[in-house]
Amino acid sequence: MTESPNPLKVLVLDQARGVWGAQQYLLRLAPLLRDHGVELTLAAPRELELHEVWRAAGFDAIHVDLPIVRSIRTGDRVAVAGAVREARRSAAMVRSIARLAKRGGFDAIWSNAHWTHLEASLAGRRSGTPVVLHLHEEATPGLATWLRAGSVGIASRAVAVSRAVARGLPVCAQDRVQVIANGVDTAVMSPPSTADARRVGEVRESFGIGAGDIMVLAATRLDPVKRIEDLIGSVVRLNDSRLRLVIAGGTSGYPDYVEGLRAQAGAAGGTVMFCGNRTDIVDLFRASDIVLHSGVVEGMPLGLIEAQACGKPVVAYSIAGVPEAVVDGVTGLLAAARDVEGLRIALGRLAVDADLRSRMGTAARVHAVAHHDIADQAAQNARLVADLCRRR
Repeated sequence: MTESPNPLKVLVLDQARGVWGAQQYLLRLAPLLRDHGVELTLAAPRELELHEVWRAAGFDAIHVDLPIVRSIRTGDRVAVAGAVREARRSAAMVRSIARLAKRGGFDAIWSNAHWTHLEASLAGRRSGTPVVLHLHEEATPGLATWLRAGSVGIASRAVAVSRAVARGLPVCAQDRVQVIANGVDTAVMSPPSTADARRVGEVRESFGIGAGDIMVLAATRLDPVKRIEDLIGSVVRLNDSRLRLVIAGGTSGYPDYVEGLRAQAGAAGGTVMFCGNRTDIVDLFRASDIVLHSGVVEGMPLGLIEAQACGKPVVAYSIAGVPEAVVDGVTGLLAAARDVEGLRIALGRLAVDADLRSRMGTAARVHAVAHHDIADQAAQNARLVADLCRRR
């Protein structure tokens, strides 16, 4: 498909401190949407890493003073002063986004972050611009769920990355949501070829992992909701000298949590290694034998789809959209949320059975290509945006 001479201009709002799954997904969608005649322009604080990465990818980015840290609480309580402060900031954001949408001649607004959903929806109403909310994870129960429901009710449309995320909304808001599952480039994210064998060996060797060892990869943020301590605990409790857990990723702002994890890993005697954020994530997936995940606040983890596209079996908690992405007993093994013992048992089954790993890895690749190719997701998103703009 060729680029449209008059593309639809979409203003994308995001204020994440890092380039995590939701931001990576949008970055991968952007060139495909351009081919469908939808041009994305990022609106975010210029000090964010995302701002720089977005421009480096060849897309326009505009500085907007969106608050990076937001809270109405003091300790465990909702504070009146905090609520008033955030209400004022929200009002200012609505005015700023609405002005930007009108002056820039944008055809639609796309909110990619939870904390921008309400302001984006109100700015769309103020400026007469269609608004799409991208719901990447389940909302936490209570006020957050109702704020999201209100935002969805005001917006033109919402996209949920899984059926579980859509079901997490009150019934009155669910009919305004379209489910478009996360996807990956299955040509890039693919099993290693014969030509890749040397690189796979180099990656394993860099971690001191031998041919007879089992490399367990966790590609994830080092945040409390990702329950990294459960990953480490499940590996350590197996007491299998062949297992090596490699944790790839950084934290979004929890240095004390990371310090505690490193202490826990240190007691494991070299079984657990942290390698930070990596640009060679495809190589890491290809070099691994099993991919392990223990997040408990999710939508549809991108890393699990990437792992399966690379032909790797997955062990994870059955939370949110994970059962939609991982076919339990076919492409991987799932345990109940926070069930560390269940996670350990599932990991142990794959660790002792190379044939099972191979069969599940093959099935995982087939499943990812059939259901999670990002080209399909790009086409669906482009149709949704074009439809909203035609209605306008």
